[in-house]
Amino acid sequence: MMEPFGETPRALRLRRLLEIARDVLSNPEPESIYNRILEAARELTGARYAALGVLNEQRTGLERLRTAGVDGAAHEAISELPRGRGVLGLLVSEPRPLRIDELSGHEASYGFPPGHPVMRSFLGVPVRVRGEIWGNLYVAEKDGGFDDWDEEVAVVVADWAATTIEMERSRRNAGRRWRDREREREVAPAPEPAGAAAKGTARGTLLLVEDEPALQALIATVLEEQGYTVLSAGNGLDAIEIGERHDGKIDLLLTDVVLPGLSGPELAGRLVALRPGLEVLHMSGYNDSRLLRRGAEHANANLLVKPFTPDQLIARVRVLMAQAPR
Repeated sequence: MMEPFGETPRALRLRRLLEIARDVLSNPEPESIYNRILEAARELTGARYAALGVLNEQRTGLERLRTAGVDGAAHEAISELPRGRGVLGLLVSEPRPLRIDELSGHEASYGFPPGHPVMRSFLGVPVRVRGEIWGNLYVAEKDGGFDDWDEEVAVVVADWAATTIEMERSRRNAGRRWRDREREREVAPAPEPAGAAAKGTARGTLLLVEDEPALQALIATVLEEQGYTVLSAGNGLDAIEIGERHDGKIDLLLTDVVLPGLSGPELAGRLVALRPGLEVLHMSGYNDSRLLRRGAEHANANLLVKPFTPDQLIARVRVLMAQAPR
């Protein structure tokens, strides 16, 4: 049977790569993304095993190693998980893709701990975050070995992992800053009433609506560090109350699509009517068509797809703030 026009085996695999990318990047939880990344690496390369090693904060060794393809019993039988030495260490010290047909014969091979599955063919790539090596991703055990396409796929999947590592680290760091900020508030003088608190800075004022406290704290911290004033709410009704009572200008509504009670698109419609000229940026794990079916077109909404990096968030906010009437 002939392939559909234009659908060569490579094109079919590329299309599948894009489908998986949308699935992976629509999930807001890092743990779920890591699991999906490893399964995607196995599926797209035909490997039996996949693993992702993430370095510690000092980047002196592996902080954790996630695996796919090793069942529970086999995992329990391993006496000691790899620590990032040997071949895995090469991906950090000499960061470039590495393909090996017979792992045990490689000069850098460190051997396997007792109980570890036998792995012969190997393909590993470094994971770079902002130009720095923060881990390695590898697949192993494929009949016939790995080829150029497999290497291209591994590099793309490693980029997904890098985005997730950066997001997770940003959340962790923002959580620390948020806890520090809360401690400072405990000893600071009582704040001014809400209506007089923040009339905006030179950069402008945003109304952030996010029902997940950790993510709300992360986003607020990132934007405040950029000089924006951030008014925060955990649901649509509280956001409307802020919109009604705040006596300063609000330039941008930054809201999740899925909220308890009033949805993000419904909230946007009401606040735009209350404050004409208000710019709107939705955050969602859905793609554009699913968002539009939820009614966001009535708010002329822009969309920022989760998960996103701090840089992506800042870039979108800057563009919309520049459009806001002054």
